[in-house]
Amino acid sequence: MNKKILRIVIPVLIVIAIIGIYIVKNNNDNALENSGSDTSSATFDLNELKKEKLPIVLDFTSATCPPCREMEPTIHKLKEEYKGKVIIKSISVDADVKGIEDFPVKVTPTLFFFDEKGNPYKPSKDIDIQMIEYSSKADNKHIYTAREGLLTEDEFLKIFKDMGIK
Repeated sequence: MNKKILRIVIPVLIVIAIIGIYIVKNNNDNALENSGSDTSSATFDLNELKKEKLPIVLDFTSATCPPCREMEPTIHKLKEEYKGKVIIKSISVDADVKGIEDFPVKVTPTLFFFDEKGNPYKPSKDIDIQMIEYSSKADNKHIYTAREGLLTEDEFLKIFKDMGIK
């Protein structure tokens, strides 16, 4: 009799445990996805951000990206500490946001940097952080400066200092 009960109870407990893990994981993913990304709008307009006359950091992120999740607390902290000094905009590549298709995002996170005039940030020779500079095929004009991958808070601060952000 006990063996029959165990044969029923054990599989039921395993199924309940799997369902519980699934629910907890999905709730954590949703919390991370909504905890600081500015993805509520359906349109992204860089020209509108440039009107603020502040340096700009665009953070292209994804809810399924572990480095994005790791960097998210740093992004949130910097948004608060540098409010009014730099615009830090997180954009989810998972969302259907118009206006992001012009950016050469191959991996997440990818960050794009613009100075207070709206021009692509030009890193000085003192910056030892790997950046990618994109140029227009038509006229070889510098159009983007990007960082693919995780940045630490110290690396952000080095870039901010190099951009003249205090």
